Formats: sequence, structure tokens, C-alpha cells
Amino acid sequence: MPATTKTMMASVFKGPRDIQLQQVPIPEIQSPKDAIIKIKATALCGTELHMYRGDVVPKNADYITGHEFNGTVVAVGDDVHDFKPGDDVLSTFTSQCGECWACKDGLSSSCIDSKVFGTWALNGGQAEYVRIPYADSVLYPLPSHMNPYTALLMSDIFPTGWLCVNNYLKKIAYDPKRIANDVILQLGAGPVGLCCVAAAKELGIQKLYIADTVESRLVEAEKLGAIPINLNNVKDVPGFIKSKTIANRGADAIFEVVGNAAAL
Repeated sequence: MPATTKTMMASVFKGPRDIQLQQVPIPEIQSPKDAIIKIKATALCGTELHMYRGDVVPKNADYITGHEFNGTVVAVGDDVHDFKPGDDVLSTFTSQCGECWACKDGLSSSCIDSKVFGTWALNGGQAEYVRIPYADSVLYPLPSHMNPYTALLMSDIFPTGWLCVNNYLKKIAYDPKRIANDVILQLGAGPVGLCCVAAAKELGIQKLYIADTVESRLVEAEKLGAIPINLNNVKDVPGFIKSKTIANRGADAIFEVVGNAAAL
């Protein structure tokens, strides 16, 4: 961290449709478990668009935005053992203590002290620096061969798509025959949807149909290995899927990746 610089530029949420670039104090270590990282790359999430548009109203304003980011460690607290200044790291989009019953049971999203970066609860990474609580449980090494902009997918969006696929795999007990033969219908080919397709193909799912209205997204999904269904042309999706399956049985599972009740 620059020895003489006390402030940094940051994107500050002031209210719906009011985000300002401001000079703010550089964050400091507040707890022995904290780390400070200098940002390499940061991205915009759809959740932040909802807040900006006023669809989701935060409890308070005046916070630094951004929960998808990575960077380089510049300072650590005395109780941080897995990272040191100079390490390139990526961050999860929430903080988690790593010590409560939920964290120890692998359910870090239910951590009793979890906070989402880029909200009124915890300043985010759309700034030059960011403070990371519980650094040993929040940060992961950023591989030297990975482009930091590609790595942004691992903060939030790709794990969301992967979780959808893994929930299905758990339901079928990871049965390799079903993974190879089940017919999956996915609703939505947006950014999370494309991550879902990538995860599904990597995990071995063979028969994945994907429905959307945006042709350019369907083209990308097809490149990843999905079978596209353009809803502008196919009005009877259940009938279409039945026509493509043995004994007209239809889909064995549906991945809903639209995030809209109308999709159901």
C-alpha cells in the first residue's frame, strides 16, 4: 500500500440510480483475521443492477459497490496464516468465518456472521483497495496462469451455475448412467445460464436442451454443447421435448436459471 496515500477512488452507492465515484479512505486492518487487497479486476453483477434500478432497496446507502473482484494482498492481520503480502487472490462474494457450525459443516452460505460484499453490511471491491474479513476463509489463491478477468467468474456467477447442476447430480446420487442418459431442459441462457451449461458439460451431462428468446445467447450455449430451443420459434416446449425423447417421456429434470417466477 502506498505509504503516503491515505485515500482511494471508489464507486459509492448513494441510492437508486445514484452511484458516484468518490475519494474515500483506504481501508485498514480492523481485526487480526483481516487482509487488505489491491484490486486487479472487478465486475458488475445483476444483483447490483437491481439495487441501482431500485428493484431491491438496501437498508442504507453510502457503501462501496462490488462483490465480484480479485487482486493482490498488501497487508494481513496477525491471525491470517494462509496468505501474505504479494499473493494474488480471488474472493468469494460473501465473507464467512470458517469456524461456526455451518462453516464446519460445509454450509458457509449459512455462516452466522456472513456478510455480502458491496452492500450496506460490507464495503465491496469496486475500488482500489478492499478489506477482507476472515481472510483465510474468504480468499483463494489466484493461479498465475489465469487471467484475472476470467477469474472474476469464480467469485459468484460460475459457482451459482455449478450449484444448480450439482443439486441435480446429488438427487440422482451421481449415477453415471443417468448423467449420460437423462434429458435435461434448462430455462435461461443468460450469463448464469451459460455458466450452468459449462458446468453441466464438464460434469458429464450429455443431453442438455436450453430454451431462451435471445438468439445470440443460444448460439453461445450451443458452442458449449447445449441443444438450443429458440422460444420465438418453438411455442410448445413440453411437446418439443417429448418429441425428442424415448416414449415421449419428456425431460427428466429442469434447470431454472432465469430467476423470474414467470419462468415457472
